[in-house]
Amino acid sequence: MKIIIIINILLAFYSSFMYLIIPDILAKLLDAAFYDPHKWQVYGGTCLVLGIFGVIGIKKNEWESFKFFFEFTILWEIMVFILSLVALIVFPLSALEIAYYWFGSVAWSVLIILNIYFYWREEK
Repeated sequence: MKIIIIINILLAFYSSFMYLIIPDILAKLLDAAFYDPHKWQVYGGTCLVLGIFGVIGIKKNEWESFKFFFEFTILWEIMVFILSLVALIVFPLSALEIAYYWFGSVAWSVLIILNIYFYWREEK
């Protein structure tokens, strides 16, 4: 369980760096069709908060106090996954953005499945 939480933390901090610290660079790298720095930074800030709560959960090492946060994380990841698929269908994206969204969607789906599996295993 700790390994999957650490993976969540690392991905949260990676996303927070990309969207909160260097969103302008990321937008240029992806040739972003739609770029609003504030919205990208809000997403990055959300990822940072999730990463910090993950670190706190690892340090506390108490499942009952961490359970609600983990459930929230799973729901948040499902929402991001769905919104990524919607963006692929609805928005006219650049070729790099399409590849980035597909890669992200696959990564999110794997992470969601792992999180749900380990959550159910921990509940038993």
